[in-house]
Formats: sequence, C-alpha cells, structure tokens
Amino acid sequence: MKITGLDRALVDLRGRELIAEGEPLTFRGAVAGALLSQPSGENLSGQKKYRRYRLARLVMDAQGEVELTAEDVAEIKQAVGEVYLPLVVGQVWDWLEGA
Repeated sequence: MKITGLDRALVDLRGRELIAEGEPLTFRGAVAGALLSQPSGENLSGQKKYRRYRLARLVMDAQGEVELTAEDVAEIKQAVGEVYLPLVVGQVWDWLEGA
C-alpha cells in the first residue's frame, strides 16, 4: 500500500502542531522514532530490531510516499502503540488506515 503525507505534522486536539526536540513532530518522525525505540520491559530479538531498523530507514529515505506491505503496517502500528500516548497513536494509525 502507498502511504503519502510523511512530512505532515501531528497536531493536538486544538489543531496545534506537536513539537518534539524543538521541531514539529511529523508522521515520518513519529514512525521512525517508534521503530528505533526499545519498549520498556521488553527485550526484542536481534532479528526484530534489524527489521525495525530497515523499516525505519525505508520511511526516512522515502521521497513523498512509501510503499508498505500489510506486515510493515502491522509492525509500525505495534511499535507506535508501544511508545507513544493515544494522541500520537490515534493519528498515526488513522494515517496508516487512510482515514
């Protein structure tokens, strides 16, 4: 599936951009950040860490849009769900589902 809008900023419930490290938090940044994070209390296998790294590179290197498999989308949803609060999870998941 093709995903576009990678550099669209995430917003709060009033429509103001979310800021992370002094810059707007984008879908691209949220996804890559989640994929490259270690969930607390979990020990991911080396294989899973490498898969997440490769997926983060794919998203970061994409120019305007990225082609993702259903497995990629599931991995991104899992990673984002493990790392972020509902405000970010909801927006990223809606984006991945085309809402």
